[in-house]
Amino acid sequence: MPYRNIAKGLNLAADHANYLAWLEQDTAQRQAAYAALNSPKRSTSIREMGYIMPFGASTASPVYIPHKIMSADQSKASNSSLASAVVGALSNRITTAAAFHALTTPVNIGTVKKFQFARFQVRQVVTVATGLSASRITKRLYKRNHINSVTASFGQRPTGETYGAATALILIGTLLLPILESTTERCTYSFTPQGD
Repeated sequence: MPYRNIAKGLNLAADHANYLAWLEQDTAQRQAAYAALNSPKRSTSIREMGYIMPFGASTASPVYIPHKIMSADQSKASNSSLASAVVGALSNRITTAAAFHALTTPVNIGTVKKFQFARFQVRQVVTVATGLSASRITKRLYKRNHINSVTASFGQRPTGETYGAATALILIGTLLLPILESTTERCTYSFTPQGD
């Protein structure tokens, strides 16, 4: 057995011991350890109960399914500009409760349990780490970039829309496109298709 494998085993044993110690902590201790990190915290965005019309639903007899959606007001989000840009890009593909109840066209409310809506995620590197942060679990040192992430469910517009057309139009949202094309704050994005 190569000596480097033996050395790796010693390092992994130390990581494992730290991991076991972390598992023995209660919820309050884990939350305190997370709060003590000298690194950016988890991204947050503001959500509310609303409605989404799934892809493939008939526009002649619309069906909306209740679901948590992105709120129009993202002023309290961890990155309000990114969250607001995503909300704008999803225009008419998510429906607030107030807008739903104001609809004059007869609609049906779906009762599908655990429906897999289409999802859109954007990850933006706000700051590249220059120093090392210690993992609260293994105590290993690593570079942790400040990354903001926004994930949102969406469906088709009330007038009808294919999934492909929706994704193409979302990417050219007025506020979102400059963020995606930024050369100073690198962004990546992904789509997850609607499931059954």
